[in-house]
Amino acid sequence: MLLRTSSRTASKLLFSSPIKSKAHSPRCGCGRIMQWEKNYLVPRIWFSTSQTDFEFNGAHDFVFNSSPTPEAMEFIMDIERRHRTVIPSETHDDLLESIKSALSINEVLNLLEEKKNETPCPLTSSHLIQAFISIWDLQKIIFYCPSLLSSAELIARKQQLWHLVASHPTFLWLVQSLLENINELSDDALSCLALFLPRMCASNDAERLVEEAMKNLTSRIYSLPLECLSRMVSALNQHAFKELDGLRSDLLRATELHVSEAKTADQFKNLVISYMNIPELPIDVVERLTIRIEEVFDETNHFQGEPANSLIKICTFLSHSRWLHKTEGIVEQLLDHVLNHLDDLDPLALNQIPTIYYFVQAPVSYVHKYVTHMARRLTSDQPWSMTLALSVVLPYVRKEVMRKRLLPLTESFCSEYKIKDVTYPEIVLLGRIVSWMDGISEKSLDRVLDRAADVFQGSLVEEGKCRPKSSLMLQWMETERRRLCKDMIRVYMHPGIFHRRGTGPGRQKWDALLFTKGQQQLLESMEETDSHHRTETWMNEEWSLLLAFRIASNEVAFPGPVLNRILHGISTYNDGAVLSLSQGLEQRMMSHKRHSPQFHRQLLQISRALNERTKVLVSSSPSLRSLIQLGQGVRCRRQLSGTDLFSGILNEMHRHFPDQLTSKAVYELCLILLGFRIRDDVLLEDMKFTRASRIVRSVLWLALTQNLGEELIRTLFSVKFLESVDAELKDIVNSFWSLRKIKIQTDEIREAMCLLNRVVCLEYPEAQVPWFHKQYCETKREQDVLPKNVPHSFRDSVDHTLSTCVGGAHFLERCPDLPYGLSVEYLCYLDKQGKFWDTVSVDESVVNTANLNRLAIRLLPSRNSDRELQWRTDGTSDEGNLQLERRHLEILGFHVLDIPLGLWSSLALSEECAKREWLNQQLRMSTKEKKATML
Repeated sequence: MLLRTSSRTASKLLFSSPIKSKAHSPRCGCGRIMQWEKNYLVPRIWFSTSQTDFEFNGAHDFVFNSSPTPEAMEFIMDIERRHRTVIPSETHDDLLESIKSALSINEVLNLLEEKKNETPCPLTSSHLIQAFISIWDLQKIIFYCPSLLSSAELIARKQQLWHLVASHPTFLWLVQSLLENINELSDDALSCLALFLPRMCASNDAERLVEEAMKNLTSRIYSLPLECLSRMVSALNQHAFKELDGLRSDLLRATELHVSEAKTADQFKNLVISYMNIPELPIDVVERLTIRIEEVFDETNHFQGEPANSLIKICTFLSHSRWLHKTEGIVEQLLDHVLNHLDDLDPLALNQIPTIYYFVQAPVSYVHKYVTHMARRLTSDQPWSMTLALSVVLPYVRKEVMRKRLLPLTESFCSEYKIKDVTYPEIVLLGRIVSWMDGISEKSLDRVLDRAADVFQGSLVEEGKCRPKSSLMLQWMETERRRLCKDMIRVYMHPGIFHRRGTGPGRQKWDALLFTKGQQQLLESMEETDSHHRTETWMNEEWSLLLAFRIASNEVAFPGPVLNRILHGISTYNDGAVLSLSQGLEQRMMSHKRHSPQFHRQLLQISRALNERTKVLVSSSPSLRSLIQLGQGVRCRRQLSGTDLFSGILNEMHRHFPDQLTSKAVYELCLILLGFRIRDDVLLEDMKFTRASRIVRSVLWLALTQNLGEELIRTLFSVKFLESVDAELKDIVNSFWSLRKIKIQTDEIREAMCLLNRVVCLEYPEAQVPWFHKQYCETKREQDVLPKNVPHSFRDSVDHTLSTCVGGAHFLERCPDLPYGLSVEYLCYLDKQGKFWDTVSVDESVVNTANLNRLAIRLLPSRNSDRELQWRTDGTSDEGNLQLERRHLEILGFHVLDIPLGLWSSLALSEECAKREWLNQQLRMSTKEKKATML
């Protein structure tokens, strides 16, 4: 008889005493809980921003000596209260009684091991389902009650959790038996099984077994509940099953039937889980779901009372949608609700919030509230997996907030008594956090690298000691070690770590480990032919990264045979491997280390080989993500590359993915990663169905790279398009947004139009477009006399030192009124001899008569977002508003001197005399340039 029971019912059966009658008191469960001094199960949980559900990777037994917390007892009592049903009496045999009273996965597996071959009492499907759900619920209870275990115990056992289960033959036999009888599984059991499938497919045998079993589900797809459908779709998309494209399509069609019936946040959450793991989801499917969310949002008064974890899933989906301009108000209101219930969010939901911030451009107050909560939550007794949320949010947090609230917390994580308990993957997350923290001490950074080397060495020692019984376990251990090595190299190659000088023991240990083990394995892998242990994909991804590290870190040229192997291996690289190796080349060129002419010639050879491989991959019509990665690789190595592949990559994007290419997210990826040289006809076609403000922003990026076409300029400054911009501004003013949000949105659009007008007037005079923003700039100047984002302390310090250097404050004109809305902090006049003129006695006629040069001095705040983007992409390029402003000042005849806050506040210029000497040197250099110009 098929045993049908919910997963929570199974936990009741598992944690209560043997069932004597149908009526039992909740105290049975509590009494059983109070005896938790035996073995306990701890899940190893992986979190990823690309996944939409959590995945448990195994379990391990260990002794738990402390009493359960009140939260844990209340949780179990709640299960008891909700589920008072019992298993039908005819299924009560000795085995089920034993399973129900078992408290650890080992007990369950040992019982199955004893009974599976006994002919008098063979195991039935009901036994298997009960055992599997019992194992699953043990993991789920510990996941939702992390306070059952102290952080130290959780950290100490994480490394071993999956080892026991994956190597246990009974567990493998259990999963195999469930797959063979997949049509007999209940919906709850099938949902549990789906979460194990991606991890079980490490070997080719398991993958074939899963594919055969899943094909048998076709007959019952349309009768599965929505939650089960979403988990199945998620499982299929986390692993590239080769033969299951038809089943995936059927599952999606079955999921679409639930869109019109969805009414709660939980139902929408399950739909989003299904859709967000699909790279090329049909646009009409997304549109139907978006419209349905809008309808229910209005009907239910903004999802009042719905769980915050489900609302985060909906926010994430809407913020990535191409209809964000229609749903941005909904996302903002849902975020307001979520931010007031941050304590209710699980770690995965917290990880997703920063991505929502990025797309909706939330106010700084939202980010402050989130960071404050993260700082408080991370200091409490929470699992180390919470650090991923912190590592995800750091790129989106302003640096002063980071330094003020998160730097002390990070330093405490890196202290000697805490760092010694950190294992993989927490050490990678900590390394990622440290790489973003500008103010982290060298000692803390060295401790992180030292611990990373110890963890990596420990995995090698463990692999040498323990030869697993199964090939699946052998593959898993090798995979974990490789993943650790890859992740830590990516962190180590971050400029925040790589370019910081240091010779501590941790850095020396990590360097030595990679140069010995890493380089040795790199050379061995090039001759490895056993595909069972090293597949071509692993070789592409892992060893290209090791090779990139070798190139970026060392100064010695490759031996001839090794170079030949490298060039031959590049011919098999995938897009990710091409990107990794390109990043290594970029790090080498950006570093201050010298390399020999022979090594430089080798780098050129490697770059040419990568260019040829890129051409092949582009012509093979890869995915959109692959094209973006290839474009980023070209950008990284363009200093060594004589061939510009940007136009070919963007043409392929436009040919294969025209719909996705017009979305905001891909536009920004093209702009930031590829330099954005998209064709005019794409934007002209985009104008038919895209908001005017988005078109203006996209064209502005073209203007930054001097790629505006004549037809595009005529269209942008036509009466029809300008009227559409005015209509959109009116819609924003009449929307239900807050006054602050309305002002931010309208100012952004007006600023973009003003900047675009200035670009066309100065750089494309043949277009004969008039300057029609004069009144707007004058009004803005009256409201904001001083340029924004410049700290007063920085301005006062420069003002005092600069006045001293030029001979007095009367030689400086502060915040001058410049044409075309341009703004600088200071303006001074110099004659042919480099002598400064009193600004009071100088007007336009004097400038022309005396042939004076005008020197514009700008203060650059290092925390300005445009400045950060400029230096993150390419410090020598003409990208970024600051470079654009400098270009326009030079067109108008000004000479420009920049004073960056980062340098002015650095240790080298900490003394007033050092500031004065540096500024005098810059002025002398500017004077020499003026004389050369006049000659």
